[in-house]
Amino acid sequence: MASVLDKRSFATKTWGHLIFLIVVSLVFYARSFDNYWIKDDLAIGNFFVGQDMSWGTWLKELWPSYMESEHYWRPIPLLPGFFEHKLWGLNPIGYHIDNTLMHAFTACLIYFVTNRLTENASKSIGFCVALIFAINPVNAESVVWVMQRMVVICLFFSLAAILLWLKAVQDRKPLFRIVALICLTLALLSKEIALTLPGIFFLIDWLYGKNKKLAFLWTIPSALLLATYFLCRYLMWGQIVNTYAGLSPMEYAQANRVFENFHLTLAHGLAPVNRGIFGKAGSTVLTGIITVTYFIAALRALVLLKTSRVWRRVFVIGLAIFILGTGPILPICWVDERLFNARFFYQPAFGFQLIIITSLLLPFRSGSVPSHIDTIVSRIALFFLVAAFSISLAGGLTAFDHGGQQVQGLQEALLNYSDRLEQRGERKKTIVVLYTPTQYQGVPTLEYSLELALRPPLAPKTVGCIPLLSRDFLTPKKWAQELRLAMKQKLLSFSDLRWVECRSEPLGIRPYFGAREPALGRAPAQLLEPPNYSFLENDGEEPSFRFKAHKDAITFRIRFAVRGIDYVWGPYLKLKPTQNFARDDQNIVTFKPSFKDPSQPQLPDLWQKMMRRPLRHPVPMTWRVASFDAKDNLIGVSEDFRLVVLNALD
Repeated sequence: MASVLDKRSFATKTWGHLIFLIVVSLVFYARSFDNYWIKDDLAIGNFFVGQDMSWGTWLKELWPSYMESEHYWRPIPLLPGFFEHKLWGLNPIGYHIDNTLMHAFTACLIYFVTNRLTENASKSIGFCVALIFAINPVNAESVVWVMQRMVVICLFFSLAAILLWLKAVQDRKPLFRIVALICLTLALLSKEIALTLPGIFFLIDWLYGKNKKLAFLWTIPSALLLATYFLCRYLMWGQIVNTYAGLSPMEYAQANRVFENFHLTLAHGLAPVNRGIFGKAGSTVLTGIITVTYFIAALRALVLLKTSRVWRRVFVIGLAIFILGTGPILPICWVDERLFNARFFYQPAFGFQLIIITSLLLPFRSGSVPSHIDTIVSRIALFFLVAAFSISLAGGLTAFDHGGQQVQGLQEALLNYSDRLEQRGERKKTIVVLYTPTQYQGVPTLEYSLELALRPPLAPKTVGCIPLLSRDFLTPKKWAQELRLAMKQKLLSFSDLRWVECRSEPLGIRPYFGAREPALGRAPAQLLEPPNYSFLENDGEEPSFRFKAHKDAITFRIRFAVRGIDYVWGPYLKLKPTQNFARDDQNIVTFKPSFKDPSQPQLPDLWQKMMRRPLRHPVPMTWRVASFDAKDNLIGVSEDFRLVVLNALD
């Protein structure tokens, strides 16, 4: 009778813990349920044919994967979307709820895995590890960014595989190993990081099994599974290695200074506080609390290494999960002070928190009773860690609120801008967006995905768009190449473009050049070269400014208006025959900036002194020409032409 009561009490406690974990996850992330789509989430439109999601699109993900550019084979995370669309349509609320539930269920698996690893030393240990994982601020990007459910699903299947492998080893039930390998396959088809899972299997066999030979024997089916996976990748793409953001891993690491700043990545990933939200003072306090807790855990860990066999096993497994979860992605793993890119820490965070929490709560010897002082210090440290994580997560989620609002706001602003163009009868609707925001307070927002937000099903109509990034995220050379390529693919000329700048504060858009200045007078010059809305690279040959003059025009003044550089150019440059311009029989006038202004010799050479210097970002420039007759009377002012000067010197 007592045994039955113990089992009922055990089950009641377990269910209480699990329900609490799910409720806590839902409560913390509830504020983000109504967030708009961000970045890759906007790609949901790629899976639609008409108004319905296409199963054929998912089947192409299964074999062969359509993600040719990056060589990703991740069909599993996309599968729930087809069922979700039947329930939620295009309302992101349902998708956010589902992501949060996946995260909560992953925390529940951590509860069971931890209790197995600690040999059921205490249910509270598994509960605390799972709770810390559920509210860890570093996980917010993986949960709120819908498309990053691939990270959550991968860890879910990985934990299921670990749990089954533990059960097979501890309870001597080999059949569970087969099911674990199936879970490994599902994890692999969710994200490539699951490739390291057989290493955890080996350690479980070695540390928890009684027959060490089995640790080597069971590497064979794992190795065959991985070999099959790599063979499929090779058959699909003719190669195995991934690219990331269009670059090889080492090229990406060099471009983003990944190895140079890895110590900062560790600091931001292990003590996750969004410094864009909390500022310097708040971040210092929260980081200090987290660091002190880790220090107390480290002191207990030193003692546990000598006295607790259970903890030594947990430490090895936790460290392996952290290293194997970080090592393969090391060239692309970076986390900034606002927790941007924090999704890379979703799996490693579990391994690290497993070590920290077990070191705080495990007794020094199996079956021993902790001292009152030790218990009080450990519980206080754990309490402050929970408090710091809770505050940090709650604050960090506000960034996702603002990030979603930014995406939706810019989408609406660009659609309205397109409507205004149509109302004015302009047929040229293509929009080139400069400084498309890539993140807002650490939240990935638009970047290249802006084009996806400006077409059905997320927008009522298709608005032409070529998103371009600021210099911080795309070199000018690459910027120019991508613009040329996009124009070629869309059969566009420079005159087809309307340049608009996206802004975060205040939210909205503004014309990159301001209002057009029309031609005035009876005999305005006709501007020819450089073409309107074209761009120049400041490491090339200086441009020739050419225009067709009226036959009555004798002298000219050319006006440059430049936004974004410190030097304010004079109102007009005087052009005089034989001094600083050439005129042919067809009245085509050619002028170069290095000719200077003979009436103001003290002025610097526009091209050499200004445009040839490094620029912080693409500089918009307008130019127009005023024409004068033989009596120096103004007879016409041309319309303005627009140029973008790119920094190509670095």
